[in-house]
Amino acid sequence: MGVEKRLGPQRPTKAPKRLKDPKIEQMSWVCVDERSFRNELEESNVTSDLIEAAMRVLRFVEVAMNETSWQALTSDNNDNYYSRRGEEFNLIPSSATSGMCCKIVVGLASGSGVSIRGFTGVMRQLRQHLIECAGKTELVIILTDTWDPVRFRESQADLEAHLKKGVKIVAGLISGNQIRAMPLPF
Repeated sequence: MGVEKRLGPQRPTKAPKRLKDPKIEQMSWVCVDERSFRNELEESNVTSDLIEAAMRVLRFVEVAMNETSWQALTSDNNDNYYSRRGEEFNLIPSSATSGMCCKIVVGLASGSGVSIRGFTGVMRQLRQHLIECAGKTELVIILTDTWDPVRFRESQADLEAHLKKGVKIVAGLISGNQIRAMPLPF
């Protein structure tokens, strides 16, 4: 018997289930689904130059996640700033309280908790970064291994305010050794 037959029809007001896969730190390798990100960026009216910059950053994140541990990539010694082949970007989580503001910021979250690496902690740090780097950050890339629309909605008002100011935001789910773009759940 199917799930719908056992439980009855789902009510539309019910929050969607959280999608959860093995934690980032448990994955042996990851691959960015470039087509999904390119499509999501194009649908968000991101300029072609910024799309190409975002793709270079995503390739760097992919390589970094495959060559080093997730903990090392987001270590407490991280100064919130990376430069790779001429592409500069900020990486959150970071223990840096302030630093250089780049046009792209990547938030990398594992789990839904409030720790510095959990989704709630990363979103808090990301919102702070967007305030401190207002007018400089053009694109936010949120990568998470836990897709929880309720947690996203906790930041909805802040993110929508930045969207109205022209900041572009794209999210990606790390699942089954793949990083795939997902539309924001609001």
